[in-house]
Amino acid sequence: VFFNEKAIKDEDGIYRTSTDYYYPMEDVISFYAVYPLERQIVFIDGSPCVQYDSPLGFDEDLVLASRKNVAMKPSVVGLTFKHMLSQIKFTVIGSDTNADYILKSLTVLCKKKGTCNFDGVWTPDAETAEMSLISSEIAVPTNTKLSLEESYFCIPTVIQVRCEWETFLNGVKTATYSRSTPDLNSADAIV
Repeated sequence: VFFNEKAIKDEDGIYRTSTDYYYPMEDVISFYAVYPLERQIVFIDGSPCVQYDSPLGFDEDLVLASRKNVAMKPSVVGLTFKHMLSQIKFTVIGSDTNADYILKSLTVLCKKKGTCNFDGVWTPDAETAEMSLISSEIAVPTNTKLSLEESYFCIPTVIQVRCEWETFLNGVKTATYSRSTPDLNSADAIV
């Protein structure tokens, strides 16, 4: 038996379903929960999973919780939620003491769809998505550390990160750079 029902916090601060359910007297029950609530638990080959189709923007995390084979007991069953997505944040550092930079583009290529089981194992689909992390050029003055304020979440299978920037000395453009992983972190690719 499977109940796919939203739990609501009551006046005592305990999350409850709108209907009371009772344990079978001599059996065990497994509990599964997902947030955000729009993500539904599905069963694939008899195992509970969550199918994930990330919208471009990737601004919402996915957390899952489970307690398996719990015997009847007269207390509340606690669930511990675990993060299932990778969070991406970027910091841009102008490393040359005499140069200014213009960050032209910053994109991430990752898997767009996948299925995650409650042990945290992902089965990503073949489809990829390219996500642009900046909507317009960003100036990075000399000796400045700039952190992009947004956080992005994606299936933990980032394929590539690409960055393009221009370097200026005394207001004159001296070079345009374009780097992709795996060399994005090399010394000559640090902005």
